[in-house]
Amino acid sequence: MICKSNQDDCKYEYLQLKNGVKVICISDINADRSACAVSIKTGSYDDPNDYSGLAHFLEHMLFMGTEKYPSENEFFDYISKYGGESNAYTDNKLTLYYFDILHRKFKGALDRFSYFFKKPLFIENTVDREIMAVDSEFKKGLNSESYRIRRMLEICCHPDLPESNFTVGNLETLKKPQIRNKLIEFWSQNYHTADISVCLYAKESPEVLKNMAIEMFKDVINNKNNCSNQKILYDNFKIMEKYPFKPEFCNRIIKIKPLKDISKLQINIILPSEYLYLDINPYEFIEYLLIKEEQGSLINILKNKGYSFGLDIDYDSLDSYTHFSISVCLTSKGCKNYLEVIKEIYFYLKNLKISEDDYIDLKNIRNIEFTFLEKNHPIEHVENICRALQYVPYGNVLNYKYLFKKFDKKFLLDLIGLMCSQEKWLVFLINQNGKFDEVENIYNIQYDLGEFLPSLGEKISEIIPCDSYKCDVLKIEDLLMEK
Repeated sequence: MICKSNQDDCKYEYLQLKNGVKVICISDINADRSACAVSIKTGSYDDPNDYSGLAHFLEHMLFMGTEKYPSENEFFDYISKYGGESNAYTDNKLTLYYFDILHRKFKGALDRFSYFFKKPLFIENTVDREIMAVDSEFKKGLNSESYRIRRMLEICCHPDLPESNFTVGNLETLKKPQIRNKLIEFWSQNYHTADISVCLYAKESPEVLKNMAIEMFKDVINNKNNCSNQKILYDNFKIMEKYPFKPEFCNRIIKIKPLKDISKLQINIILPSEYLYLDINPYEFIEYLLIKEEQGSLINILKNKGYSFGLDIDYDSLDSYTHFSISVCLTSKGCKNYLEVIKEIYFYLKNLKISEDDYIDLKNIRNIEFTFLEKNHPIEHVENICRALQYVPYGNVLNYKYLFKKFDKKFLLDLIGLMCSQEKWLVFLINQNGKFDEVENIYNIQYDLGEFLPSLGEKISEIIPCDSYKCDVLKIEDLLMEK
């Protein structure tokens, strides 16, 4: 059973093919078009050391012809001819492909699409052109503040960890004599059926869509037994041998010169993966507590002192950990008094009240939001589901962000304690003023390793005891939202 909102009249069915591919079929008799997404649980963090951007390059090359449809423009021409659109993206640990099209041409598009994952050709005379396409994306990102900050995060990580990889790729990292052979090797080693999720959306009945999924994806080959470069997976946060951020970058101000006239403070913290604690949903709750705009709230304090225009919380989760960030848009006064801003954040976290009443309030808010949640656009819908299916039980692909099943005060307090461990903080001060002695060699980012943070409080133990918070395998019926 897949939990859905009261406003959602679609029918959902889950199946797992014999080869391991996971599929969710969505039947919507009112849909105005059909859509499909495929996600693979591999991404830029799986790039070989000497081939930065290879996963991104593979994403481009899969569109360039297959054994059944060898013309390099066959898929895009078909999609365009029948009123559809298609795209893909490569993330740290996930690559996702998607398209939509007129209903009557869905099966033809799906057949062409499925061959990306069965028999891609990697046509040799398309290699150079697609390397240039990747390089073009890289060059566009040179003027992107978000790309530059992401690159700074990479260089602050241990060089022997995948987090330090330059993920986009460019001409320098990909224009190599054996690149096509390396690409084929990467595809065969990383595109395993057990790591592939599919989501279909169309007018047809769930049974028809299930048969279509079986027909199209049953022949995807499982190469995992032949894999010579097995991925190292972390079972939980405790097993990580190294904290991702290099110690020389932690607990100090990293000053970064932006291209635009902006002033921002960003505190980056590594925490246990949210996927281990779906029933608690800790980061949604902590975000709720931090961004509330009321008397005595963090943003209220910072605004009243003239330090900030706004506050943003973001977190990105892998199987092994969650990267949690607190970003403050600084006023000129806040920029001059950035240490005071950091202290305000620290002491607010340190004294954050963890109340079951607040947890229940948020649970009720999210219950109402989910109950009346409207359907997304078909492409967005299949994309979100296909991504979620890689990390959460299939019954909760629609509602896992809305789940608040278990209030665990001790765990939440320990998590806040972990967040207050300033010796592990990676702090970025983004502002055009000051001196910048270092230059990053890909994006030419000017930065400086500034002063160490003053001691803000007692040292907190850096890791939650794993025996205390071991994640049990949860049953679908136990996770479904209470009505």
